[in-house]
Amino acid sequence: MRHRLLILLAVTALALVATGCSSPPDGSWTLVSFANPEVEGSVPLPRPVTLAIEGDVASGSSGCNTYSGKVEVAGGLLRFSSVAVTAMYCDNQAVMATEARYLEVLVAHDWRFTTDGGDLRLEADDDTRLVLEFGTG
Repeated sequence: MRHRLLILLAVTALALVATGCSSPPDGSWTLVSFANPEVEGSVPLPRPVTLAIEGDVASGSSGCNTYSGKVEVAGGLLRFSSVAVTAMYCDNQAVMATEARYLEVLVAHDWRFTTDGGDLRLEADDDTRLVLEFGTG
């Protein structure tokens, strides 16, 4: 009986490791790096780009506007959905384009994620990467 229990516990532990975390990481971060194969360079934004996750809710500033939506972990991947964005106008078209690209990329991917020293690192299959610094969002 004890042998079966140990095997069951080992199989359960392996299943948890294989599927990754089951809930999104809670915290607040500020974007410090945005690498995307389709975007060259970056434009300074009027406000920092931030991401806050609490439970299954994600929110933050995308540069000019604020956003909020759902976040979940499925199959070990972080997924953002149902994102709503305020509609403030920014007088710099490049800033608006950068903001739009960040939001598009955020919801377009299922993200592998790690927390490294509190920082949140997101990476997609197409080599898009977001690095967010903890505690500044």
